[in-house]
Amino acid sequence: MEIQCRWMTDEEALTVSEMVIASFDAATAPLFSTEAVEKIHQFAQPEAILQRNQTGHRVLVAQLNHRIAGMIQFTENHIRMLFVAPDLQRVGIGRTLLQKAFEWFESQELRPAVITLNSSPNAVEAYRRFGFIQTKPEQDDQGIRYIPMEFPLSQPR
Repeated sequence: MEIQCRWMTDEEALTVSEMVIASFDAATAPLFSTEAVEKIHQFAQPEAILQRNQTGHRVLVAQLNHRIAGMIQFTENHIRMLFVAPDLQRVGIGRTLLQKAFEWFESQELRPAVITLNSSPNAVEAYRRFGFIQTKPEQDDQGIRYIPMEFPLSQPR
C-alpha cells in the first residue's frame, strides 16, 4: 500500500469536500450541536476550500489506489483541517499528511518555530501520538468544541 501525497487541484475540491464531510459526520458531528455541524459543513464546502486557497492556505491530498484518502489544509504555521476517509483511518494516511506538511513548513524561508491546530475532542489522543501538546483547556466557539494544540518544529518526529 503506497500513500502518495500531492497538492490538491481545483477540480478535486468537490471530492475532497465530500470526503471531509463524510469523515466529520462519522466521527465528530455527534459531539456538536446541529448549528455547529452546519458551520463545519459550510467550512468544508468546495467553494470555501478553494477560497481559502486563494488567500494563502494550502491543501495536500493523500491518494491511495487512485482514490483521495485524506487531506490536510494549512497556513504558514496553522493546520486548519486534517481528515482521512472513514474506511481508511489508522493505516498511516494522517501521519503521512502531517509529515509532508511538516516538510513544507521546514522548507520555508520564514520557518515557523511552532505548528498549531485546534483539535476536535475525539482527535486529541491521535494528535498526542503525533507529538502535539495541548496548550489550553477545551474551548467552545458557538458550539464548535476544540482543544488548542501545538507542535514545536525543533522536536523530533
